Amino acid sequence: MHLRLWRDVLKGIISFFRRASSDLTGQGAVVLSKVSFCPGHLPRRERHAYLPAATIPCHGAVAGTRETHFRGGGPVIEERLRAGTNGALMRIAVLIARTGATPNTLTLLGFFGMAVAGVLCAGGSFFAAGITVAASCIFDALDGALARVTGAASVFGAFFDSFLDRYAEAAVYAGLLVHYAGAGTAWGIEAAFAAAIGSLMVSYARARAEGLGVACRAGLFARPERIAVIIAGLVTGFVLPALVILAFATNATAIRRLFCVRGATLSPSRPPRSP
Repeated sequence: MHLRLWRDVLKGIISFFRRASSDLTGQGAVVLSKVSFCPGHLPRRERHAYLPAATIPCHGAVAGTRETHFRGGGPVIEERLRAGTNGALMRIAVLIARTGATPNTLTLLGFFGMAVAGVLCAGGSFFAAGITVAASCIFDALDGALARVTGAASVFGAFFDSFLDRYAEAAVYAGLLVHYAGAGTAWGIEAAFAAAIGSLMVSYARARAEGLGVACRAGLFARPERIAVIIAGLVTGFVLPALVILAFATNATAIRRLFCVRGATLSPSRPPRSP
């Protein structure tokens, strides 16, 4: 019974929040499409000495061949779910645009909501925290759509969104860590800490890889999946099992991205390392 409830909750949440909470929102996607064509206005991207100027795909593709994807996750799922929710988000964004709200305002509202959820977690009000997280992610879903509708996409807006996303997620983990520390539950403390570290490393692995010119979106536990598990755990009361899942799955995803980047950057033509 509980497993069926978990499955239904996760399917519903992921289908909406995959578009909502992707590591790079639509606001950022619009900006990045401009970055490639405006090198004179933006700083150059740092690259390793052995890396070519073009972006290297990190999903099993070889130079000159069609890009492939790992099974069980990655951009294929993300793009399908994004296409399924984009229309509804754009229609809502049109209505919000009439109020004069800006994308950064929605980003801030989403962050403050997650901070409130962290306080609720610290106090043990898990169900209320789960509802608050879900409500906050609606703002996170709409900021990118609003940026596209109003033409307000900017480099800073994309950075600001990703910047606050890390703090927002950390706020929830911090609240859970405080709760379990007060209750003297060692497993809860360790799971919350490991889940927080793994979540940050998943996002950092992608950001660092793309900063070096390597596309890196492999793995199942990007931010949408993490948020879905957090919400499911909070609203059902299975918080500790959710944290244990996140502790293992997020770090596994980070390690997978490590090997993904390694495989994408290794080449027969790469010069041998000096002894």
